[in-house]
Amino acid sequence: RGVFRISRFAWDGLFQHLGAMVAMLERIQAIVFPAAAVLLLLYPIVLLIGMCIEGWASPNLREQSEGSPRADAKDASPAANKKRARPSGVSTGAFVLNTLYQACRRGAIGVTLLVRFVVFALALAPWFLAIGIRYARDPNIRRGVRVGPKPRNYVDIYIPSGAGEEGAPPVPVVVAVMGGAWVIGHRAWSAALAARLKEAGVMVVAVDYRNWPCAQVDDMLDDVGSAMDWVFANIADLGGDPASVAMVGQSAGAHLSASFLLRRCAREVQEQVAQGKDAWSVRSMKGFIGVSGVYDLSALNSEMDKRGLYPFLPHMCADGDLKRYSPTWLLTDAAPQMAALMPQVRLLHGEADCSAPSSQTTCFAKALRAAGIEVAASDVRPGMRHTEPVVEDPLTGGDMQLEYILPCLLGKEEAKRRLESLPPVWPQAPRFLVDMMRPVMPF
Repeated sequence: RGVFRISRFAWDGLFQHLGAMVAMLERIQAIVFPAAAVLLLLYPIVLLIGMCIEGWASPNLREQSEGSPRADAKDASPAANKKRARPSGVSTGAFVLNTLYQACRRGAIGVTLLVRFVVFALALAPWFLAIGIRYARDPNIRRGVRVGPKPRNYVDIYIPSGAGEEGAPPVPVVVAVMGGAWVIGHRAWSAALAARLKEAGVMVVAVDYRNWPCAQVDDMLDDVGSAMDWVFANIADLGGDPASVAMVGQSAGAHLSASFLLRRCAREVQEQVAQGKDAWSVRSMKGFIGVSGVYDLSALNSEMDKRGLYPFLPHMCADGDLKRYSPTWLLTDAAPQMAALMPQVRLLHGEADCSAPSSQTTCFAKALRAAGIEVAASDVRPGMRHTEPVVEDPLTGGDMQLEYILPCLLGKEEAKRRLESLPPVWPQAPRFLVDMMRPVMPF
């Protein structure tokens, strides 16, 4: 009986503690959830007010900044100025009301895209979770390797089985720079592609970089450069082959990768690259593969404006100069010697891409050829959307990206042999579900 009383007392105490914990969680929930809801509601309101103030003040701001590089970049033509400035004879009230309308329209479009993205992610969440669990548990992935002093100077390294062991030959290397609209980019977005390349015997270095608004394009390019310097200085110690390195970029990652390589070529031509044991040249690379890439920021900014999205791109470029940060425009002033340095380029894009129109790739390919740079492939596929090579295709068992990457590294015959010997893609979502979600995906 005494033991029973003691046990009962212990259980009562345990339940009291549990009850106190539940009450505390309820109090936290009562504070956090409404606060989150308020913040969610306040964000578009604050954005709306900010856009109204910007619209009301824009004529005075333009007069003050007339002739500045930022004004020239944002208002490249008299027609653009006329379109954006307040027309003569229109009252300030009417101009503010029009700005309110445009802000509300952009806010509604932004919320709609966000809801579509959440629905897409929730519908395919089990398969995304499976990829995340594999990423977290795979012992052949070195996560969070520091490559520089900046906050996001980290890479993940996916090491094929046997690589780096005594007597093993060095393996080819892919440096992957994923997209995220320059705002939500992260090295983990390369997990599905990197795991598949690892199965094909290719080492992958997934690059992280700072995002806007915490950083501008110059900072992002510095981060990519730090990762590339680290790769050529250290990858041999892990079993990678520094003489067989290719760079892969998707969307914003393709923009950063192409910009970095072209700027690096220009620096090498001008002999501004440091020499030494760890020095490397773009000439030593196997190639660059751009997937659903952005190569002309000025054209994309105009496209965003037409779609009703806030054209934020000038804000992440120094002085708002979009052309100076666009690979297509960088090629217009390219020195002839750059053609001898730049490796072969392979470009893949979807004709149905509404986030980055396929003209981004076709115009970039044309500019590359005009500069004398080899374009081994420039493929615009009918019906393909922006994220399909990265998300929808792998989830349905496809190897679209590998079909472009492996020939660049290994040659056609060896690439074909390795593709045929690969196990089935894992995980695979039901095709009918992925097909149903394709129109929902906002990108």
